Amino acid sequence: MTDQSVRKNKIMEKAKNLFAEKGYHSVTMEEVAEACGVAKGTVYLYFDTKADLFIKIFVEAHREIIEQVRKMLGTGKSFVTTVSDIFDYFEEFIRGDGFFSRFGKVQKGMRGSNIPLECLQKINESIAEMIESMEEEAVSVLKGYLPDSKLNLNDLYEIIVSLILAVEESESETIKKTALSVLLDGVKKEVKC
Repeated sequence: MTDQSVRKNKIMEKAKNLFAEKGYHSVTMEEVAEACGVAKGTVYLYFDTKADLFIKIFVEAHREIIEQVRKMLGTGKSFVTTVSDIFDYFEEFIRGDGFFSRFGKVQKGMRGSNIPLECLQKINESIAEMIESMEEEAVSVLKGYLPDSKLNLNDLYEIIVSLILAVEESESETIKKTALSVLLDGVKKEVKC
């Protein structure tokens, strides 16, 4: 990793913590620079605006999530275990990451955070692209798990993503268990897994 990459990552990490603690509007680029021990101009070398910095942090957090899910899909565990592991990961991540807890609720929470509309649009576009790019890969994995299924596996993928987003957006402590139960019971009725 280059010095520039290290510096950029440090800025993003410090800014992520500040956004989590104070909210979007209360954080200034000067505060980010101060937290990093660099000049404000240094922050602007990597990020054009506060909105740009926020978007990159948000998108990077989701990129990390997607990579973790890809790893879980490749473990060779059973369908039930893999889906359970993915839901567990989302719940732990959502509840354990201060930035994600505050801003991760793309559909509901972000709208109420007074984040500029252009930020929300860029974030939604980026997240949608990542989820779509993973669809073919995930459907292929589902075919391996459910080779004789009469289910439309593209639809099953969409249902799993929708349930994960519902878990992400809910503050209910039981939604993960309920979503998993409904999903897995339905799949078990269709195929033996």
